[in-house]
Amino acid sequence: MSKVSNLIDIESPDETRLQFQDFPISDNSSVAKLDVNAQSISFADSPEDPSISSPNPEATDSFYSESSFRSSSLLSFEFYQSLFDVNTDQVVDRIIWSMLPRPKINYLQHYIASKPDLYGPFWVCVTLVFTIAISGNIADYMRTVDQPIYNHHWKYDFHMVSASASIIFTYTCFLPVILWGVIKWQGDVESPLGLLELLCVYGYSMTIFIPMSVLWLIQIGWLQWLLVFVGSLMSGCVLITSVWPTFKQRGMIFILVIQVLHSLLAMGFMLHFFHVSNPSKHAMPTVPSLIATPTPALKVVAGLHNATVSH
Repeated sequence: MSKVSNLIDIESPDETRLQFQDFPISDNSSVAKLDVNAQSISFADSPEDPSISSPNPEATDSFYSESSFRSSSLLSFEFYQSLFDVNTDQVVDRIIWSMLPRPKINYLQHYIASKPDLYGPFWVCVTLVFTIAISGNIADYMRTVDQPIYNHHWKYDFHMVSASASIIFTYTCFLPVILWGVIKWQGDVESPLGLLELLCVYGYSMTIFIPMSVLWLIQIGWLQWLLVFVGSLMSGCVLITSVWPTFKQRGMIFILVIQVLHSLLAMGFMLHFFHVSNPSKHAMPTVPSLIATPTPALKVVAGLHNATVSH
């Protein structure tokens, strides 16, 4: 027992009690001092330090929008909200440069990036529907006025609205779906060209046809065909530069098909709504033209009939 007590040092209760002591205040210059009366305290790593640059707000917004876009479910409201989350400057840039191809610049990567939207394409297509319908009726009226020998009364054709809407939305919706299906069918799962990117690019590619639909009112055949060629070529180049990284390994046949379909769309607009060689299809004949004038043959037949009745 004595050996155990020698190994364990047990303090007495008086020594374990808390004791307060007074320490003198010494002025030591090597110790950092804190001014408690100061209004603000600045630290070297503070965000208010001008030496530390703040992050780019646009890059931060783009990062969060991209992450929320990819993490959102297809059935959630946040997913569709992200498709319309664009500002005016972004929409204006996408509209302008969808009509003006720039060499060695990919329209999709430079202006759309990882933030495709449906706000701009939707309003571009809606504007084009009414622009073509109104301009097409004006062109039809001008053809009627220039051809008085038909003696027609002109009337507005409301079917041009439904016709132009069917053509535009079918082209901008179904063709991107077909191209996206071709990409997935060929097994290119890692392609950056998704369905939303295709819908966005094709929607903005319709922008060039809005001013063209007004210029097509000029009733000069060669000028109308020149506008078809220039407009389809310029917007077609924007489409081709956007899809080129994905389709360049599959041959030029896909690029050629995209350009040909875009040119056929422009030709269809011009021939159906603005072509100068067609007379007015929607005119009504005047009342005097409905009065049949008896021909000499009819007079002879009527005379024989009267002679037979008299006998």
